[in-house]
Amino acid sequence: MDHLKWAIFHAAKEGKLNQLKGILASKSSSQVRALTSGKVEGSTPLITASREGHLEVVQYLIVKCHADMHQRGSVVFDGETIEDAPPLWCAAAAGHFSIVKCLVQHKADPNCTTQTNSTPLRAACFDGHLGIVKYLLEHKADIEIANRHEHTCLMIACYKGHTEIVRTLLESGASVNRCSVKRNTALHDCAENGSVAIAKLLLRYGARTQQDGHGMTPLMTAAVAGHIQLTEYFSAIPETPKMERINAIELLGATFLDKRHDMTSAHQFWRRAITLRKTLGSPLREAPTSHIPAYGNINEPKTISELEEVRSDPEKCRIIALLIRERVLGPKHPDTSYYIRYRGAVYADSGDFEKCVKLWMYALDMQRGNLEPLYPMTLSSLLSFAELFSFMQQEVEKVNPADTNKSKIYNKVEYMCTVYYDGCSLTFVQLNCSAGSSSNIPRNITPSNHSSIGNGVSRSSRPHLAASSSCCSLCEASNQRVYRAMVIILHLTALSDNVLHDKSVTPEQLKESVNHRGFLLYQLRDVRDHCNRTLLHLASSSRACPLGRYPVTKFPSPAVADILLNCGFDPNVKDYEGKTPLHLAAETAGDDPKSSIATLNHLLESGGHIDMNDGKGKCILDITNKSLHPKINRTKHETLQCLASRVIMRHRLPYKEVIPTNMHQFVALH
Repeated sequence: MDHLKWAIFHAAKEGKLNQLKGILASKSSSQVRALTSGKVEGSTPLITASREGHLEVVQYLIVKCHADMHQRGSVVFDGETIEDAPPLWCAAAAGHFSIVKCLVQHKADPNCTTQTNSTPLRAACFDGHLGIVKYLLEHKADIEIANRHEHTCLMIACYKGHTEIVRTLLESGASVNRCSVKRNTALHDCAENGSVAIAKLLLRYGARTQQDGHGMTPLMTAAVAGHIQLTEYFSAIPETPKMERINAIELLGATFLDKRHDMTSAHQFWRRAITLRKTLGSPLREAPTSHIPAYGNINEPKTISELEEVRSDPEKCRIIALLIRERVLGPKHPDTSYYIRYRGAVYADSGDFEKCVKLWMYALDMQRGNLEPLYPMTLSSLLSFAELFSFMQQEVEKVNPADTNKSKIYNKVEYMCTVYYDGCSLTFVQLNCSAGSSSNIPRNITPSNHSSIGNGVSRSSRPHLAASSSCCSLCEASNQRVYRAMVIILHLTALSDNVLHDKSVTPEQLKESVNHRGFLLYQLRDVRDHCNRTLLHLASSSRACPLGRYPVTKFPSPAVADILLNCGFDPNVKDYEGKTPLHLAAETAGDDPKSSIATLNHLLESGGHIDMNDGKGKCILDITNKSLHPKINRTKHETLQCLASRVIMRHRLPYKEVIPTNMHQFVALH
């Protein structure tokens, strides 16, 4: 049956109607229904025929095979997988007008949706299929059904710049001032696109120039995007506040400098803004961004003469662009921290790591103070730090050992490890993670020395878990963020360990840094990913994959596992599949025997049970190849208690009334 499903699917995908008829001709009605409803590559024959534009195949499947027009499946558009897409959505998105008509005429629901609540009308608006848009509207398509982000058909048409579709939607009664989850309106989407014609249409139908969730008006949005004509058009509206006009001109200058690398135009915009301030009697006052060390204590020019003084200094001009963006957009706007990090990356590429670190730390502080825990931008910043540390280490290896630059680079890496500690603690203390009442503070860790960190840690009674309650793919954003944060922490931990054990680090520095790192990691021992795995689980497996362009280390990592064990992590804690860190290390032994066996031995030395079974009843000796067993000291780690417990469990002997209560859990583990 499976090979028939495959043949039918590919015949439908390639438009081979005769081949399709030949396969199904001798089949019963129930067999035809089963074969045409079966999925291959996540999609049905009707869905793939609608996607590829094979009208005759679609007609045959609907009329002769009674294929379900509302069955959903997975399709790929522009490299992106769309889940739960119905046939009508696929035809509308691909622009196959004849198939859209066919499906609607056979009673397909014009308001069917995908997993993200996208309708066929929205799909047609996205790619500019005007004829399909009009047809769907004529057949009762709901113009106001928004996707999961409350982003409407009108908004996406404005964003994509489809003027005639915008006109059609407005004439059909689309709500012009409706807001998305991020509080942006159709006018904001138009501003990102830069279409003056669409802006005029929206305003004619009563669009209001309100602020979005970042406090941005359409005028400011157009300026940030660098659309001069639309910025001028919005500025000319009589109701536009004069200060907003000035801010927009200043932002245009910053945009042209950073995005288009056009310093001449940037100076022209800034000169114009200074002149307009003088004309309107609104001089630039001392800004809160003045005298910031990360910016080299550079200030914005307040007069034409001050602007001319920095004209020949590109570096100062670029800092001025950062100052303007932070003052006008505010610290919460994504562009503010993005361009700070971008400028830091430029410094790093030129070898000026110190300036890079100052700017990145400033951006990280800004994100931490204004964004929610584990916000994607914050994770991106932490990843950038990891990449930078790794890049610097690679640079060290290229330097002659006698070269004094090597010690300088190591000093910078050591400083950035401190940045890492602070950044991680300030990010993860916001997690709802438990310190755990059953464990003692591990050796060599003195929380009294780090009260500023400890006081910020949440002391709730439950560990922080990702959203999922079962092992699954990383489909939820919350799962992705927690998992990604955990992997970044592991890579940073590995990198810091490499740096701290360099000969340039004194014993006193090493002790202090290890103490600091240990207390921080101790607070994270109950953080779990979507599969209920701890940091120790990930460090013991190959799941903590390399990140970015400059991989820090590979996993399993005996060194990182040892660090976590010394910080109080439990080697016997289980994930949702009943696997301990030992099971995960054993699973990777075939690919990397040396690292896996070393990790296993670290786990066993720290109290891991060699004979503990996972959810499938397998212990690590069942998982690893027998040729590797001699490298695991079974005799040393297999106690009489373990042997007795296994006999009890193997023969299902009653034990709860015989042995002490505190031994029940130990026996059950075997």
